[in-house]
Amino acid sequence: MRVDSDAPGRPCGGCSERRRLSPSSFPAPEIPVKRGTLLSALCVSLPLLVVSARVPAASTATAGTVPAAAQAEPRSAAQAESRADTRTTARTEGATPEGRAQRSGQTSGAVDSPGVSTEAVLAQAAVLAHAVHDDALESARAMQQAIERLLSKPSDKALQVARQRWLAAREIYGRTEAFRWRSSPFDGLARFEPRLDAWPLDEAHIDYVEGDEYTGLINDRTVSLDGDALLTLHGQGGPEKITLGWQAIEFMLWGQDVSEEGPGARAHTDFIDGERPNAERRRQYLQWITAQLVEDLQTLRNAWAPGQDAAYRAAFEQGGAESLRRMMRALIGLTRDELAAERIEVPLGTQDQEDELSCFSDNTDRDLVAAVQGIQSVWQGLYRRRDGRMLRGASLERLLAAAQPELARQTGDSIAASLAAAQAIQAPFELEILGDDSAPGRRRLQHLFESLMRQADALTGAAAALGLELRSDR
Repeated sequence: MRVDSDAPGRPCGGCSERRRLSPSSFPAPEIPVKRGTLLSALCVSLPLLVVSARVPAASTATAGTVPAAAQAEPRSAAQAESRADTRTTARTEGATPEGRAQRSGQTSGAVDSPGVSTEAVLAQAAVLAHAVHDDALESARAMQQAIERLLSKPSDKALQVARQRWLAAREIYGRTEAFRWRSSPFDGLARFEPRLDAWPLDEAHIDYVEGDEYTGLINDRTVSLDGDALLTLHGQGGPEKITLGWQAIEFMLWGQDVSEEGPGARAHTDFIDGERPNAERRRQYLQWITAQLVEDLQTLRNAWAPGQDAAYRAAFEQGGAESLRRMMRALIGLTRDELAAERIEVPLGTQDQEDELSCFSDNTDRDLVAAVQGIQSVWQGLYRRRDGRMLRGASLERLLAAAQPELARQTGDSIAASLAAAQAIQAPFELEILGDDSAPGRRRLQHLFESLMRQADALTGAAAALGLELRSDR
C-alpha cells in the first residue's frame, strides 16, 4: 500500500511531511481514483448476495502460461522457486485438507469436470487464498527465525541470511495482493494494510541516516520500544512516520540506500553493543516489528482457514455473483490503479528513487512480478505452494471460456504478456526510471505499463461478459 504524495521528495525513504495512507482495497474500474483516500474506506462491508450459476464445460487449456525462456533469471533460489507455477502444468495434490477436497470435488472440482459453477470457482478461490496466506505466514516465520539468529549473535553471514529470508517472504507475500477483495479480511480489518505494507517510509523517523547519526526513535531513549508504544507511534505525526511492516523490517536489514547502483549496506555491527550507539534498542525494535508482522499474517491466514463457519471464507464461498464481482474488481484495480499507475507511471514521471516500493533492498522489480503472478493465480485458479504442490481447480478463466472462449484466451494472454514484461524489468529499479523516453529501462517500464492497461481492459471486458456490474462499493 502506497502512502500518497504531492511534493518533491528525498532519496529512498526520505518521505518528508507530505504523504497520506491510501486504502487497501482497490477502487472500482469505472470510478476516478483520488490518491490518498481516507483509511475509513477500508471498513466498508456490504452484504453478500447468494446467487448460483452454472455454465457448460470449459476448455481444459490453461491460457497465459509464460514459456521459461521468456522469464528473466532470478536473483535468488527463493525467487526461482516462486516461478514454478508459471512454468508447469503438472497437477500435484498433497495430503492437506485443500488437496483432499480437490480430489473429492468438494472444494474446487477437477479441471476435466463436465461443468464449472460459480460455487466451484469461489470454493477454489478460497482454497488458493488460504494457501497463499499460509505460505506467506510460513515464509515470514522463516524470516523471523533468521532475524532472531542475527540478533542473538550478529555477524555478516547472519545478516545476509536474514536478508535472503526477507526476499523469499516478500516474494510470496506479493502474491496475496490479488486476494484483497472488498470486505475480505485484509480489507475489512483496517489495521492490516497500514501495519503490513505502508510505503514509502521516512527512515529518519526510525534510525540514523546519512548526515544525522542520532535521529530516529531508536536513538531517542525517551521513547519506549515496547509493543503498545510502537503500535501507537505507527503513523503518529504524519503518515510517512511508519514504524511497522515489511518496509520497516527491510530498512532495518539493509539500511538507507544511498547508492545509485545497489541496495542499502547496513553493517551487522549496527546490532553489536559498543559498535554503534543504541545497538540494544536496534535489536529490540527489529525483533518486535518482525513478531508483529508474523502475528498479523497469522490473523489473515486464520480468516481463510477451512471449516470455520464464523470465518470470512464461509461468507465468501456463499456469496455467488457478488463474490465474483469483488474478485474481478480487485484484479482490475490492482492491475490498473496500483501497478500501472502508482508503481510504474508515478516513478516514470518523477524519476525519483523515493517512488519505488522496496527501495532499501532494490527488490521493486520482483514486487511487480509477484503481484502479476498473484493475478494470474486468481484468474487461472491455480497456485504452486512452497512445498511444490500444485493447487488447480475451477477458475474465472474456465467460467468465461464456457461462454466466450476467445475472450477467455485473450484475457489469459494479456496477463501472460504483463508477466513477461514485468520479468524483463531489471534491477535496480531506480536506474530503470532514469533518462529520456528512449532509455532502455524506461522503454521496458513503458511497455509494462501499456501491457497492464491492456490487461485491465481485458479483465473489464471479461467481467462484463460474465454479467458482473463493476459498481462502486462505497
